[in-house]
Amino acid sequence: MSSAIRSACVADSPVTARDQSGPRACARAARLWRVHPAAARAVPIFVGMWSCAQASGEPQTRSIRDDVERLAIRHRTEHYAISGTVSDARLADYGRLLEYIYEEYARGFAELLDGNRNGTEQRQNKRSGRRGNDRSRSGRSPRGGSKDRGNRGAAKKTTNGDEGRFRVVIFARKAEYDEFGAAYFGRFSEHTSGMFVPSVDLLLISDADGPGETSGVLFHEAFHQFLRKHVPFAPIWLNEGLATYYGTARPTGKGLVFNEPLQGFFRIVRDAESSRKLLPLDQLVLMSREAFYNQSLVAGESFTRRSLAYAEAYTLTLYLLGDRDGRSHLQDYIRALALAESAAEAIEVTKSRFPKRVCDAMKRPWMKVVNRN
Repeated sequence: MSSAIRSACVADSPVTARDQSGPRACARAARLWRVHPAAARAVPIFVGMWSCAQASGEPQTRSIRDDVERLAIRHRTEHYAISGTVSDARLADYGRLLEYIYEEYARGFAELLDGNRNGTEQRQNKRSGRRGNDRSRSGRSPRGGSKDRGNRGAAKKTTNGDEGRFRVVIFARKAEYDEFGAAYFGRFSEHTSGMFVPSVDLLLISDADGPGETSGVLFHEAFHQFLRKHVPFAPIWLNEGLATYYGTARPTGKGLVFNEPLQGFFRIVRDAESSRKLLPLDQLVLMSREAFYNQSLVAGESFTRRSLAYAEAYTLTLYLLGDRDGRSHLQDYIRALALAESAAEAIEVTKSRFPKRVCDAMKRPWMKVVNRN
């Protein structure tokens, strides 16, 4: 499995630092806040410095929500405000790549958000009392533009004038990425090279493996950021299934190409099916975040429950996108989810669109796709 896929994780919200008490931990965090070496000079990650109020043996908990507004932004694009410790040239390169990725997401996702507009308008008009609303629930066309008004999933207004822009931090060295992660998330960031923190719409990326690997991580993790803007309460299976799918994309002069499916995930699903350890699809689509990211081994197998969940979510997404009826079903599902105003409502949408009888009927054609790869 590539490091880009191993990196796929979404931090719970709010995020806190765990097991980071005492003077040594405070010193590490303070150094991180001050400067990082990049391109033979000191580059600030944050404006100002966090002073550790507690340097005792008592456990500390600190939320990144309190500190993220002070990110020292070094590069801005139409949709992104980027900080980090890589060189200016590399930062600009990744800014261009992120904009390309955003446009490709918007192009591919527009049909899913804007299709069947009449039904969407009826529900939106009922809530707002307005007529003729032809935008998604976020108040913004999926093609871009900063027209968001108080949507939970939208990029947040910031104190540094970057309203509407997604925030990204790109670290030159893995040690920097790990130290930042340890200061806020405890051990959650270990064994990853990128993650999205939904509570503050923040993307964290390690560039230690170079542009090739980093590009794959960006395609995957930036999709979480994009999807949250338009479908704030997307269930975890859909979130990770689509993000993993987009993580396999290769940019070409004619757009994205998806011709390198992740064979390792197909093998996991086949092995789980042969040993009768497969997760029933009606359970997969309702999995909680905690259950999806469970790192314990599947009994009698060499893969974890997390790997199995990723494998099923990715291959199910691939099947739905490639099948005419499946794609239509997925489109209707995403449109309904885009109107959900809470996680509980999103669960009810999932139950209505993927009841057991529908999931049971999908298993055979889904496994045909798995067995062909």
